[in-house]
Amino acid sequence: MRSTYYVLIFLNQQIDRVNICDPHVTSKLSLDDFKHILRGDNNILPNLIEERYKFLQENSNILLSKYEGSFENVVRKANQSATKLLELIIEDFPSFRDEAMFLGRKVAFYKRAQILVADLHFCATTSISPVSDTQRGGTPCIFNDIDALTMFADYRVPQVLKYFGILEYSDTLTNALNQTTFKDPDSRFEVELRGNSIEAVERIVNTMNQLIDEEKTKPNRELQSKTKCNNSSIDCPESKTKNTSCDRKESSSSSINTSSTEINTSSSEIKSSTEDRINAITVDVFLWNYRRDHVEQIDREPYHRVVSVCY
Repeated sequence: MRSTYYVLIFLNQQIDRVNICDPHVTSKLSLDDFKHILRGDNNILPNLIEERYKFLQENSNILLSKYEGSFENVVRKANQSATKLLELIIEDFPSFRDEAMFLGRKVAFYKRAQILVADLHFCATTSISPVSDTQRGGTPCIFNDIDALTMFADYRVPQVLKYFGILEYSDTLTNALNQTTFKDPDSRFEVELRGNSIEAVERIVNTMNQLIDEEKTKPNRELQSKTKCNNSSIDCPESKTKNTSCDRKESSSSSINTSSTEINTSSSEIKSSTEDRINAITVDVFLWNYRRDHVEQIDREPYHRVVSVCY
């Protein structure tokens, strides 16, 4: 994540030369200029650079033709609804359609689209100048249904869930992941891993919120946040913990474990729409940051390697 924000700093510096936030400019940007802007210090370009350039052109032209050249108009059309904004993004901007076929059925993840919505909400609710209740009514990026979003299904969160024992992998899947080759996007392995991760996080959220409600009914007790997801416990830094358990969901390669591991979600970055509750984004952010803080331990777990524009 840190390296991603370094890229954003660099892009912000590029605005002085090329205003990459103006679709009038980006719609006319050449592929060579696009490559120049995104080049690394060693002149290595990001993966799938031509596909990303195509998306930039496509999205710029959509903003110009449908939204008067401003993404703010997309946000305002959603009327402070995260789900409505997500629908608008998926409907009007095809590059965000993160979908796959699984056993003959279409499944949707929408990772980048949901991160876009969540980041807007995060920026609006954690600004340097606190937003008052009065201001909230007129702030288009403070969404009243932010809890409806799921976790952001990629390759790192499943790895952390596996580390905590929440996901269990079959021998076939483990052997496949231990190979250093890249997997095909939308393969059955990838779809199952992403889908089971979403389900696992939803169960964590539901159980923890149930326990929060139970704690609120107990007088003179400090609310603790302890999640149990394995018989053995793993210490988390600066943790106050809370108990939860998850039923197992079977699949051919990965499954959700009923046993438990302690997970501290006290360091959440995206608040639930109800202040004393958590949501899937809270858990996702914790798991992502936990992996960054414990790279050596967690990277012993296998993870799926894909080259995809959906991540």
